[in-house]
Amino acid sequence: MSVSFNGNCKGVRLKKRSKKADHIVVVIMTEDDGKWIDIDEFSSFWIDEMIEKLQEAKKFIETQEPDIYNYNGKQYGYKFRKTIQ
Repeated sequence: MSVSFNGNCKGVRLKKRSKKADHIVVVIMTEDDGKWIDIDEFSSFWIDEMIEKLQEAKKFIETQEPDIYNYNGKQYGYKFRKTIQ
């Protein structure tokens, strides 16, 4: 059994550890040309820590400079400031 939560480019799949073990494993996925690829997996025990670390990273990223694409003036993420704060 598995359940997937896919975005446009990143996704999460929850699966059983094995046929005999019902423990939930978290699988991090990325999409490339319409194909979903597993990039990492870990015990569901660690999901709170993963969320915490992603939130810390997001807060840091938001202190950096917007990455503006010169062609259309839209922001596509962030880039490091010249001096990291």
